[in-house]
Amino acid sequence: MAEYNTPFAGSSKGRESVSTTCVTLKSDDARLKIGLYDDSFSVEFSLPDVDVNGQKTWPRDNSHRISFILTPERAAAMYDSIQNELIPAMKEGRPLSTGYPTNNEGSRIVDMAFDPNGNLMLRGFANVDSETRRAGIAVYFPFNKIVNVTDYNKDTGSFSAREVHANFYLFVWLLKAYLIGTMMCAPHSIKKDWYFKQEIKRVNDMAVKLGVPVNQSGGGNHSYPFAVNQAQSQTFTYPQAPSVGPTEASSMDELFEDGV
Repeated sequence: MAEYNTPFAGSSKGRESVSTTCVTLKSDDARLKIGLYDDSFSVEFSLPDVDVNGQKTWPRDNSHRISFILTPERAAAMYDSIQNELIPAMKEGRPLSTGYPTNNEGSRIVDMAFDPNGNLMLRGFANVDSETRRAGIAVYFPFNKIVNVTDYNKDTGSFSAREVHANFYLFVWLLKAYLIGTMMCAPHSIKKDWYFKQEIKRVNDMAVKLGVPVNQSGGGNHSYPFAVNQAQSQTFTYPQAPSVGPTEASSMDELFEDGV
C-alpha cells in the first residue's frame, strides 16, 4: 500500500490549527471522517490493513489515512456541482463524475462519482502529475444505501421498499451546514468572542497600571473585569466596546435549494 502523506499536508506551520470531527461514515472497505479544519471543510479517508487471513484492522497511524480540505469557495463550488450536475444525473441514471482540485497546484482532487450500476462514491486523488495528470494515490469511499420501507402492513407483512442514498444525503447536508455556518453564524460568534476578550484584556491592563486590584476569577462568566477597592477615591468608566455594524446578507433560500 502506498505511504500516504500526513493528514492536512501543506497546512500552515508555526501556528495552532483546530480540527473537529462531525461524523464518521463506514463501509466495508473504507471509512470517511467528515469534519472541519480551521475555516475549511475536511474529509479523511481511512483504509484497512488486511492480514493473510483476510481480517481487517484499522491502523491509527497516518500510513493508511489521507485527508483533503475544501476551502469555503471550493466547498461552495462542490455543493453547486452536486445540486446542478450530480443529482440530475442520478435521477436520469446517467453516469457522471464531478469535482475540484483542493490546492492551487492541482495535485490533489476530490470528486463525486455516480456509476452505471447506481453506486455513488466520494473519491480522492493525490500526487497528481502536472504533465500526465495521472494520480499517484487514489482512494474511494462508497456511500452505503439503506432501505426505505413504505406501506407496511403489520398483519400481512406486506410492504414496499426502495434503496436510498442515506450516507450521501448526510454528506451533502453537512456540506450545506458548513457553508451556512462559514458565511454567517460561526465567524460572527468567533468575532464577538474575540472583541470581548480584547476588551477584557484592555480594561485589565488599565487596572494594573492604575494599581486597581484585578479580579482573577476568570472572564468566562462575562463578569465585570476588575474589582475596585471601596477605600480608593478614583472613579473608573468602563470603555465602550468597538461597534460592529450590521451587514446585508441574502436569504439562504436564495442561495441554496430546499433539497439536499
